Amino acid sequence: MVSIIHSPSGITLFSRIFEKFCEKITEEMGAALIGSFISAIKKLSQEFGQDEIKQIEMSTLKFLIYEKNQIMIFFLLDNTDGIEDYKKILIVCLNAFFKMFSKDIYEKYNNTFIFQEFNPILHEIFKIPPERIEPSCLNCLMGQKKNCLFKQVQQKILELKEIPIRISKSERP
Repeated sequence: MVSIIHSPSGITLFSRIFEKFCEKITEEMGAALIGSFISAIKKLSQEFGQDEIKQIEMSTLKFLIYEKNQIMIFFLLDNTDGIEDYKKILIVCLNAFFKMFSKDIYEKYNNTFIFQEFNPILHEIFKIPPERIEPSCLNCLMGQKKNCLFKQVQQKILELKEIPIRISKSERP
């Protein structure tokens, strides 16, 4: 499961369920309850003087969490999943989300339907082997490098013509 949350409000902007162990989570529960839960845990941790939450572990599951500019992304993983690989993917996903929706994230976070356009991008990002994600990709503003992973993902989506991708005219091939 992947969710992206507007941290101050607890509103889930985007959520997608992948794993079989998440089948019991309905869209309503996934979008509302889990986003609010993660936001509440973050606020509680701040009361204890903590700057961030990196993960929450349960007996067989864990939430891997990353936050940037008041937007939180988390993956719900099985404890057997390789956490280091998912940390890289987590950051690339959030950077790609910022690239696509930089203005909408803060202005239109109550209209979460627009963020569903991230679904095919997320699907393509998960196809990228973690070893291809260089350290510079984790700090990239997407599109800055010559061989940018995000540009490669955008190109694949444009070729599939699944959704209208929001890219500027200067970025189009």
